[in-house]
Amino acid sequence: MGVSGFRGPFLEKDVAPLLSPGTGVRDYPAVGIGTEVQWGLGRWNAIAEWQRVEFNYPGFEKPPAVSSAFLELKATLNPRLYAAFRGGYESNSRVKDDSGAEAEHFLSNRQSYEFAVGYRVNRFQTVKVGYELFKTSNVPGSRDNVFGVQFVTSVHALSKAF
Repeated sequence: MGVSGFRGPFLEKDVAPLLSPGTGVRDYPAVGIGTEVQWGLGRWNAIAEWQRVEFNYPGFEKPPAVSSAFLELKATLNPRLYAAFRGGYESNSRVKDDSGAEAEHFLSNRQSYEFAVGYRVNRFQTVKVGYELFKTSNVPGSRDNVFGVQFVTSVHALSKAF
């Protein structure tokens, strides 16, 4: 289990001349917090992660913030075969600028669900077959769904010096 956080400037220095007199990019920090949990017992493994980042842009009373999380469950069916599920979301906050204009979300919220089966060919190679369902708020139905086949392999670094 772990927890992390940060606070610091995120604006590029190129925007400094556009800011209000007497302010700089350090006056508009990003603030983030996150946590991750891992668990395993026998054939089962689980990983969950959550994070929230707020971007303090100039001209905002309520600045944009993004929250995201995922949960992954994996079951080893036998030494070569496993099945996995991953669900996740990205939620974008309500924003309000100095003029009083408001929006419920500055970007659409998104959800994704993925199911995959993997076969370990050997200790260096895996073949995975999976399907991902992708849903965006305010968009009817689901779009951008993906059926995929992956071949994952390891490449060993050269061990000789020239």
